Amino acid sequence: MILGMDIRRLKDAAPKDWERWMSLVEEDRRQKIEKMKNPEVRQRSLAAGLLLYYSLCEVEYNKGYDGRLTAVKEAKARTLTVTELDAAEADLFKGKGHSFKILRDQKGKPYCDGHPEIVFSLSHSGDFAVCVTACDALKRGRGLGIGIDIQQVIPVRDGLAKRVFCPEEAAYIEECPEAFFDIWTLKEAYGKAVGDGIGTGLSSLDFSRYARRYRTEEKGYLRPVDGCEGDVYAAGLSVPDGYTASLIMIV
Repeated sequence: MILGMDIRRLKDAAPKDWERWMSLVEEDRRQKIEKMKNPEVRQRSLAAGLLLYYSLCEVEYNKGYDGRLTAVKEAKARTLTVTELDAAEADLFKGKGHSFKILRDQKGKPYCDGHPEIVFSLSHSGDFAVCVTACDALKRGRGLGIGIDIQQVIPVRDGLAKRVFCPEEAAYIEECPEAFFDIWTLKEAYGKAVGDGIGTGLSSLDFSRYARRYRTEEKGYLRPVDGCEGDVYAAGLSVPDGYTASLIMIV
């Protein structure tokens, strides 16, 4: 399941609505939100938390209905789409007894305590937040890697690609400057999937060949990525204009 939320829906929320939605997200996130000073940062974090809460409730309620994501053959055969969720829809599971505790492993990768079969990833940028959740049908815990990243497309400093990307990627961005965030989101999503963050392979892994396909092939389909350790699949996602988003799955 891939969900998205426009955080502008939260900006004018009534205090009672904000309080109710805060009660739905897990405790650690709630405490962090309460300490945040910037309203937009608070809204982004709450939106991501609501998406995760709704996704986890759906998986628990339907007992792993989305296990198809763990079968790459089936995932490749269907379009992966971002379904936009309104904050009020998170209330659908309120009072159903769902309670989830999010912990982090030694590398800082979040996981759902007591639910080793569930894998998820979150991202937010600008006015949009996204969440992907799946069930590991083989129940290998965090053996199935999944990562998602969304970035608002903004001006990039001259020469940045050469400093942070591998030579092949930097050369491609010279040809196609708008591909910068295609590659950036792929790398961010890959780092989340393996659990090491953006520092993983930032300048060593080459996503340029896959990024070239972003411009010519339909988004929403998992395709293999060459040059990565393990079986790595990627998909570009259709998101609002002015944003780029990518999904990485490692099986």
